[in-house]
Amino acid sequence: VVIWVITVKRDELLKFCPTEAIYWVIQGLAWLIGTIILKLLTSFILGVADDAHIGNLLKSKFTSYKDFDTLMYTCAAEFDFIERETPVRYTMTLLLPVVFMVFATIIAKPLKEIRQIFAQPCRLSSVLHTTEERKEQSSVGELLYHALQL
Repeated sequence: VVIWVITVKRDELLKFCPTEAIYWVIQGLAWLIGTIILKLLTSFILGVADDAHIGNLLKSKFTSYKDFDTLMYTCAAEFDFIERETPVRYTMTLLLPVVFMVFATIIAKPLKEIRQIFAQPCRLSSVLHTTEERKEQSSVGELLYHALQL
C-alpha cells in the first residue's frame, strides 16, 4: 500500500527534490514511516501484540529490564554478545579477510553507479528509464542485495 502511494504521488515528490539523492531519501522515509504507521494501525485495529516481546528483548539487552520471556531468551548462549575470540579465529583462518574482499569487489560497481545517480539533477525524465537501463539497474540491484547478504 505504501509503495503504491509513493508511486502514485511520484510527480508531486519530484517537485520538492533538487537531486536524485534527496528523492531517494524522501521515498525511503515515506516508506519507513508509512510501513510503521500501517503496522501500528493494523495491530491496534486487530488487537494483536504478538511481536511485543521483540522490543522487550532489545530493551533487556541494553538496559536492566527483565521479565520471564527476556530472562528465558537471554540465558541462552545464542542470544549473548559475540565473544572477542571469534573474530580473531575467523581472521586467522582467513575467512573474515576473504569475505571482506568479496564484499568490496561486489559492492564497488553499485557504489560507483549510485554516486553518478546522486550527482544528477532530479527530473521526471531521469526517473523514467528505458528497458535496457532497467535491466542494468536490476543486475546492479541484485549485486547489492547479495553483497548485503554477506
